[in-house]
Amino acid sequence: MDLLGSGAAVPINGKTRLLGVLGWPVEHTRSPVMHNAALLRAEINAVYLPLPVRPEHLPAALAGMRAMQFIGGSVTIPHKEATAPLMDHLTDIAAAIGAVNTVRVEPDGRLTGHNTDGEGAVRALAEDGTDVRGRHVVIAGAGGAARGTAAGCALAGAGAITILNRTPARAEKLVQELSSSSALPRSIRWEAGGLDHPVDWPEVAAFLQMSSAGMDGDRTVPVDTAILPPQCHVLEAVYSPLETPLLEQARARGLRVTDGLAMLLEQGAAAFEFWLGRTPDRRVMREALTAAPGKADRSAGQQAKR
Repeated sequence: MDLLGSGAAVPINGKTRLLGVLGWPVEHTRSPVMHNAALLRAEINAVYLPLPVRPEHLPAALAGMRAMQFIGGSVTIPHKEATAPLMDHLTDIAAAIGAVNTVRVEPDGRLTGHNTDGEGAVRALAEDGTDVRGRHVVIAGAGGAARGTAAGCALAGAGAITILNRTPARAEKLVQELSSSSALPRSIRWEAGGLDHPVDWPEVAAFLQMSSAGMDGDRTVPVDTAILPPQCHVLEAVYSPLETPLLEQARARGLRVTDGLAMLLEQGAAAFEFWLGRTPDRRVMREALTAAPGKADRSAGQQAKR
């Protein structure tokens, strides 16, 4: 059965285990091609399916995963926040974010909720050479992508986190919630404000773009890249287009950059490890993502919305 959209056959037999992505809608998700490519390469007898679930059917769908002995699954919009209270257990980061994007069905049937959104961003930075531990990171946006990324950076040991947003009140509210979370370290220096908020830019190690700026022909950039210091690593959540105006400007300045497809891939790789305890082949996953059609999921940040 061709579940990769590329002519590659995923074998199905009586021992095949199940994984899937719960969302509404899910017709255009790229997760199945990414995960099925990884499962096939790892020779794991499992298949990952799109699972369209209306919001009112979410509790029944999660109970069905338990009843049918799924390995686990992904959760995308609009179910991430609603999934959290339906779990038997939450990991620290899922508790801090208040949303779940990854579910594991334990051997005894309990459901463990996790969130790999922030881990995806932190890993994508690390893969391209930037460790956030003890460093100052600036995040543009105040939605679910920004929330997950900020929590991920906090748990990874960032020293300072600044959240900027077109609506300063949203950034301030997010910082208030995260800084008071018992699941996150108390040692972090938090700041919030509008896009013109004064930042000590020379000390900033990474700028993480978690808004919709630059998506589908939009030429907006959240900050003027001329103010970013030479050591600043720019991470983009948008991957349609893959080369956003922000990345174009950052590359022109010689800054280190990471595109949105890398963040999506690392979110998926972290979920694969959470379910199966194995490291997937990232090259195969990226090739599958690059070849996959679809315009609905236009950014890793969209998949991080609460």
